[in-house]
Amino acid sequence: MTNTAIKTAISTRPSNVLTALVRAHQVSRQRRALSQLPDDILKDLGITRLEANAEARRWFWDLPRTMR
Repeated sequence: MTNTAIKTAISTRPSNVLTALVRAHQVSRQRRALSQLPDDILKDLGITRLEANAEARRWFWDLPRTMR
């Protein structure tokens, strides 16, 4: 694991581990949903199909900085 947030959570309390896993699952679902959006919606968001697909391929534990 390379994600600092998950490492920190595991080293502290069990409830933090659960929180980290729930967040990682949420992000994973959001990334899959992003990859399934039509091209016109992605364009409105300022994201290319290539960027959406790249985001969807990221590991589930690779959380955005705002969620760490």
